[in-house]
Amino acid sequence: MTKLSYFPGLASILHGGRGVRWADVIAGIITGVVLVPQAVAFAQLAGLPAQVGLAASMLPMVVYALLGSSRTLSVGPVSVAALMVYEVVQRYPTVTSIVVPLLAAQAAIFLLLLLVLRLEVITRIFSHPVLNGFTVAAALLIVWSQLKPLLGAEVKINADFNSFTGMPTLTEGLIAAGALYTYSQHAGPWLQKHLRVHLGATTTLLLARVGPLFLLTIAASLYALYSTGFAAAWRVVGAVPSSVIRLDVAWINMVSTPLFWSVLPSAIMIALVGYVESFAVAQSLAQKRRETINVRAEMLALSAANGAASVCGAMPVAGGFSRSMVNFAAGARTQLASIVAATFSFTALYLAANVFNFVPKFALAAIIIVAIVPLISFAEPHKLWRTDRSEALTWLITFAGVLGLGLEEGLLLGAGWGLMAFLSRSVRPHIAAIGRVADTEHYRNTLRHTVETFPGLLLLRFDESLTFLNATTLKEAVQKQVQATPELMHVILSGAAINHIDSSGAHALIEIATDLKVAGIGFHLAEIKGPVLDYFKTSDFANDFAGQIYLSMNEAVGALAAANSH
Repeated sequence: MTKLSYFPGLASILHGGRGVRWADVIAGIITGVVLVPQAVAFAQLAGLPAQVGLAASMLPMVVYALLGSSRTLSVGPVSVAALMVYEVVQRYPTVTSIVVPLLAAQAAIFLLLLLVLRLEVITRIFSHPVLNGFTVAAALLIVWSQLKPLLGAEVKINADFNSFTGMPTLTEGLIAAGALYTYSQHAGPWLQKHLRVHLGATTTLLLARVGPLFLLTIAASLYALYSTGFAAAWRVVGAVPSSVIRLDVAWINMVSTPLFWSVLPSAIMIALVGYVESFAVAQSLAQKRRETINVRAEMLALSAANGAASVCGAMPVAGGFSRSMVNFAAGARTQLASIVAATFSFTALYLAANVFNFVPKFALAAIIIVAIVPLISFAEPHKLWRTDRSEALTWLITFAGVLGLGLEEGLLLGAGWGLMAFLSRSVRPHIAAIGRVADTEHYRNTLRHTVETFPGLLLLRFDESLTFLNATTLKEAVQKQVQATPELMHVILSGAAINHIDSSGAHALIEIATDLKVAGIGFHLAEIKGPVLDYFKTSDFANDFAGQIYLSMNEAVGALAAANSH
C-alpha cells in the first residue's frame, strides 16, 4: 500500500493531467461563486456571524479534498446542520464562540471512533422514509426561521386581520425572494439552454448559478446608495474580520465541564446526519461517472474536515447537495476543484470583507428560502402510502416529531420507530404454502399462482432469516398448517430465503421435527444456503434433527412423493 493510498483526494489530483487540472480550476471558480453567499447565508441560519460560515468553507474543504474519495463532493456549511447548530446556540448564547467549534470537534471525534471501532454500520439506522421526513420537516423549520430576517421583524397581524405590522422590509424581502426564485428556476436555465452555443457551456453555467451573488451585489449597492433613505430600516450582516481563519482550540478546556456532555448528543446527531447525507450525495454523483466511493475514506475525510473546522472556529461541515451538483455540472474531475473553491472564498473575503457592511440580511434570507423550498415535497409519503403503509407511518412520525419535539428528538423518534417496524416484520415474517409450476422445477405461492400440489406433502417457504425473533412464529405456523392439512405424511420447508440462523432458530427446527415425528409426520429441509449449512455443521444440529436436508425442493418432492406411493 502506497502512502498516497491514505490520501485518495491528493492521489487523484496528482494523477490528473493538465487538461483535467484546468477543468478543475474553472469548476472551482464556479462553485466558489455559489459557495460564498451560501456560507454567509447558512451562518445567518445558524444564528452565527458571517465569518463562521466563511471559515467553514475554507480549511475544512481543503482537508476533505486531500482525504476524500469523492471527486466532486463539495464540503462546507449545509442547511440542516446549520439549523441543528442554531438549536444548540439558542441554549448557550453566551458561549457561542466555544460551543460552535466544540460541536465540530465532537462530530469529528465521534466519526473517528466509528471508523476505528468499525461501527460505520450505525449510520444505516436512518432509513429513506426517516431521512426524507426529517428533511421536509427541517426545510419547513428553516423557511419559518428565515421569515423574520426576510421581513425585517417579527410577523404580527392586527386583530381585525386586515393589516400587517412590524415588517419594515416586507416589500424588499418578497421582491428579493421572488426575483431570485425566478432567476434560479426560469431565467438561469433559459440562459443556459439558449446561450450555450454562443457563449460555451462553462460561461452559461456560471450565468445560471450567479443568481445569489447578483442578489447580494444589487442589495448591497442599494443599501450603500440609500442607507439614509428607503433602505434605512434594512438590517445588514456587518463587518467581517479580515482574520477569519484563526487557529484556536480553546474548546479543549471544556472537555471536563458539564457543557461538553450537554452538547454531545447534538454533535452526534449532526455527525450522523451529515455523514449519511454526504455519502449519499457522493455515491449518487460517483455513479454518474462510474467512479467508486470508499465508505471508510469518506468517514475519515469528513471527520478530518470537522476537525479542521473546530480549530479555526468554524461550524460543523458536511457535503452539500446543491454545491456538489454545481461542482459536478461545472466539470470537476478531481478534488482540486474544491481547493480552488476554498481559495476563491478566501480571496473574495480578503478583497471584499467590507462589502458585508452593506449586505442586507433579507437578501441572505431570500437565498436560504429559495434554496430550501424545493426540498418541501409531500410526494414521498403519498408514494409510501400506496406501497408500504408502515414506512409511510415512519415518515409521518419523523415529520411530526421534528416539528413538534425538535430536530434531534424527531430524528431519533423516527429512527426508533423504523427499527421497531423492522423488528415487527421480522417477528411476523411471510410464510407461504407453495406448489410446483407445471412442467418446471419452480415452486410458488399456492394463493398467487396456479401450481401443482402433492398428496401427503405440505410444502412451505419461510421468507426471513430464522432467529429468536421469529422462531416461535415458525413453530406456530407449521402447527397451524399441519392441522389444516388432512392425511399428511411429510412437511418440507424451503430455506431459500433464510440468510442467517441462530441457536433459537435451529432449536425451533429441531423441536418441530421432533414433535411431528411423534405424530407420524416427517419434517425436512430443502434449499438451505451455505452459511446456514455451515452453522449446522459446527453445531449438534445434524445429530438432533429428525428429518432430512435436501439440495432442492424438487429433489425433496421427488424422493418423498415416490416414498409415499409405495
